[in-house]
Amino acid sequence: MKIVWSKRALKDLEIIFEFYAFSASISVAQKITGKLVEKVKILTSYPEMGVVEDWGFEVPFEYRSLIEGNYKIIYRIVDEKVILISRVFDTRMDPKKKRI
Repeated sequence: MKIVWSKRALKDLEIIFEFYAFSASISVAQKITGKLVEKVKILTSYPEMGVVEDWGFEVPFEYRSLIEGNYKIIYRIVDEKVILISRVFDTRMDPKKKRI
């Protein structure tokens, strides 16, 4: 399977990197974002390993999630060949701000 990152998910990853690069160090930022990317790579072999998300309202697709550290990776299986990474959320964030 092929992993495709949405523009929003890439922006999320960039924000996470910049936060840790500024507040800790570039090596910490690389370590944290690297772990997120490695977690996503597992989906190529086990695409359904994530928990199905219940948004409390109807969404047009079935979204799944993986947890890595303080982050939730939201994705959906587009077809038998493509997984779309939609968002990367900090689990400490206000749930009302979590939009797909």
